[in-house]
Amino acid sequence: MTKYVLCLLLALVFSASASAQMYKWVDKDGKVQYGDCPPADCKAVPIQAAPAPSPEETQRARQQTEQLIQDQKARDEVRQAEQLRDQRQAEAAWAETQRKCKVFRSRLFVLKQPGVVTLTDDQGNVMRPTDEQREKMIQELEAFIQKSCR
Repeated sequence: MTKYVLCLLLALVFSASASAQMYKWVDKDGKVQYGDCPPADCKAVPIQAAPAPSPEETQRARQQTEQLIQDQKARDEVRQAEQLRDQRQAEAAWAETQRKCKVFRSRLFVLKQPGVVTLTDDQGNVMRPTDEQREKMIQELEAFIQKSCR
């Protein structure tokens, strides 16, 4: 993007300095032609070129170009910061999922052991689930592990 703006600015500056007279004419096939040296056998019309930009206009265009470049750099920096933030959030979410997978696999292993099972919940309360509760917990843990853990 920056290169295109600079090229356009330079083309504008250099085209203004090339002040050769240009002509427009219609050739024998009826096609409109342009050039700096018309053929002698047709009526050529001189074309008035736009006046060269003033030094102030050139300076203003240069400043606008520099401002565009700075704005683009600022947008690029913001985009990179957002990408980095998103990547860190994704990594944190993945790490949390892996932690849960480890805990849930361990809990599933305990629940599948024969005999009476004693579990501690997140608040530190001890519980002994019934067979129905135990089976429901096993199904929920297996579903989560199958869906989220790899």
